[in-house]
Amino acid sequence: MPLVAKPLAKFNLSQSVILLLEHSRAEQDLYGQMLFGFGGKQLHRCQTREEAKLVLVGNQVDLIIVDAQLGPDDEDGYTFVRELRRSGAGFAFLPVVMITGHTPSSQITFARDSGVHFVVRKPVSPGVLLERILWIAQEARPIIECETYVGPDRRFQRLGPPKGVEGRRADDLAMEVGEPEGPDLHQDEIDQLLQPKRVAL
Repeated sequence: MPLVAKPLAKFNLSQSVILLLEHSRAEQDLYGQMLFGFGGKQLHRCQTREEAKLVLVGNQVDLIIVDAQLGPDDEDGYTFVRELRRSGAGFAFLPVVMITGHTPSSQITFARDSGVHFVVRKPVSPGVLLERILWIAQEARPIIECETYVGPDRRFQRLGPPKGVEGRRADDLAMEVGEPEGPDLHQDEIDQLLQPKRVAL
């Protein structure tokens, strides 16, 4: 069941299936308790990328939470996300939250460029984790597919391309402003746009 945001008081994950990819059993238990507190009942715990791939192939999953470091005998979480995004499978575009103890800007950028939706810094607080899950459920960032990147649109704001740079996306608007069409708005119409008036029912 896809994640759908509801009012915070009613929000829970009882109908969502979550895959947790975390090498440490202790941290699995910690994050599992948090997710259980959010109403999560369907949780697949995996310690390696191979375990996680088997879960994805054989089960419906709605959300992935992955640690950036998966232990000495496995690749890191970034590799897992990149493989996920380029798999071409039905689960390739699932929302992904990455947990990491290292959050310099270079690592955040690396995670973003791997196709992660959000990064959460350790030690993880329940409030921050829930906030990120809610944000994913509420947002409508499109999935981008190109030669160098597959994942959620990395632009959080719809500001268009930088000044003097031609847009690369199909929905980027031209910088040139065309001739006006139709009459100008009256001042009261402008006021209504800026500060809607109350209408008595």
